[in-house]
Amino acid sequence: MRTARHVAAIGALTVLLMACGDDGGGPVATSDGSGSGADADDVAIDGTWELVEGNGPGGPLEVVDGYPVTLTIGDEVGGRSACNHYGAELTRDGASVSFGVSHMTEMACMPEVMDLESAYFEALEDVRTAGLESDMLVLAGPSSELRFEAVPEVPVAQVVGTDWVLESLVDGVGGDATVSSVAGEPALLRLEEDGTFTGSTGCREMSGDYVVSNGQIAPVELTMDDRECPDELRDQDDHVVSVMEGFQASVDGDTLTLVSQGGRGLVYRTSDG
Repeated sequence: MRTARHVAAIGALTVLLMACGDDGGGPVATSDGSGSGADADDVAIDGTWELVEGNGPGGPLEVVDGYPVTLTIGDEVGGRSACNHYGAELTRDGASVSFGVSHMTEMACMPEVMDLESAYFEALEDVRTAGLESDMLVLAGPSSELRFEAVPEVPVAQVVGTDWVLESLVDGVGGDATVSSVAGEPALLRLEEDGTFTGSTGCREMSGDYVVSNGQIAPVELTMDDRECPDELRDQDDHVVSVMEGFQASVDGDTLTLVSQGGRGLVYRTSDG
């Protein structure tokens, strides 16, 4: 028996935003509100960005390791707000911009993460201009300034159609991170061109669906079989499942790294690596 889990992550929110666009709204927001796309003189800010520093109406924003704040601008607008995932409406007229948060998940996190999230939303809704400075996106308003660095697009063609074997489990960020080896049967992952994926945790098999949006891969449904894992594999199984419910992917040669909220990660290598 297999149990389906709808992923409450950026992939699920991406699908929601796409569905809203299919209701006749088209791309979310333009300078004239017509939904027909950005003006030719709009600042080139499309892509996925991660907050590195900022100030808002309430003072400085304290970035928390393992809980990134991201902003994706493209056919859909939204991202991760440290704890939750959100969608937003964007109005653009050249360098003049404004944001309004329209959708978000309802997860709870540590107090400092929730404080960052609240401060970010307050600053984002204060933003009035957008510009690029030394490859950084700068959003500014009367009482706010948010600085973002670009998140590299995932080379999707290298990931899809490749057999990946789990090599290690990562927990935490920076100097506090721990790396564990993998036990049990080989833990595998393979993404197909049709938007499906299959794999295993070393104990249980998994399958699901994913989407590619603005150069990022996002899972939208995860299905696990219902077998019981032995005690020695239970933590590993839980770790893999928690990452597969929502991650940010990166590729370095023959290594695929998936990182989820809080700094939990999976490091894969190609089967012939």
